[in-house]
Amino acid sequence: MTTTLAALDRLELALLQFTLRAEEAITLPPFSGSTLRGAFGTQFRRIACAPHCTDASTCLLVTACAYARVFEAQPAAAGYQAAGPGELPRPFIIHPPALAAIKAGETFSFHLTLVGAARQHLPYFILTWRELGRTGLGQGRGRFRLEQVESHGGWTDSAPRLIYSAADELVRNEVQPLTAARLAARWQASEATRLKLDFVMPLRLKTGGAFLQTAPPFAVLLGALLRRLESLSFFYGGGSLALDYRALLEQARDIKTTASDVRWVAWERYSQRQDQRIPWGGLLGSVEYEGTWAAFAPVLALGELVGVGNNCTFGLGRIKLEV
Repeated sequence: MTTTLAALDRLELALLQFTLRAEEAITLPPFSGSTLRGAFGTQFRRIACAPHCTDASTCLLVTACAYARVFEAQPAAAGYQAAGPGELPRPFIIHPPALAAIKAGETFSFHLTLVGAARQHLPYFILTWRELGRTGLGQGRGRFRLEQVESHGGWTDSAPRLIYSAADELVRNEVQPLTAARLAARWQASEATRLKLDFVMPLRLKTGGAFLQTAPPFAVLLGALLRRLESLSFFYGGGSLALDYRALLEQARDIKTTASDVRWVAWERYSQRQDQRIPWGGLLGSVEYEGTWAAFAPVLALGELVGVGNNCTFGLGRIKLEV
């Protein structure tokens, strides 16, 4: 069996922090990732697509188009088989701001994870958010200014690198590549057997065709995360991770749930594509597990940045690992 750590290191990530200054009041809905994703996707297409393009799947420029590679990607290697129905994975994850109401003059920030090959399109991501500031965001289309973009070495890193500044409007090649080994290094010497997972953003995880409304067993959570990482690797990491998934899941079943305070939360989001409000829900809270989990630390560390379950692109399914 390919070792988990060595195989996962082929999937490189980048964690970016976008700092914005509101020029007008901005009002965002709860769990605003879908709002940011919708505005971002619309503006990205305006910037990147050729004027004549009506469908990326039939465009003659599809292989050179940044929009097609980010939003309409095809697997980077042969042999991909989808684990189930649903949208194909996107190579970015928006971690939305905690604020819902931002006053004019205030600064606020959100984080963005880029996966694998998507890092080469970083200038498009920055240009899109700079231009989006001129058209506005949220209810009332409040305008903002993109102040800077920084590359972080993980959620706990305190030494970010400057990528972009409004002062000179230059994009710097200073992105810090993040691998499973680097992200999991803080747990390498841990002998703890207890593990706590916080569901920082609502977790929408299906099993048996329905969304879980109680704490997921560790093996169920790990299986969903492994499927997500495998899919991301096929599209943006050059091929399969070649893990022995059956053996990993057998080992994961020995880890037991010891405590849980998860709860199901419900809200609505507006879909631009469907032009209607859609009811949504997910799990918030935390769950504690006990067992020999250290071998899964690299998987969980990547999960902190890419999320798990449905609608991760919006920032849903974000987890935080505590030992």
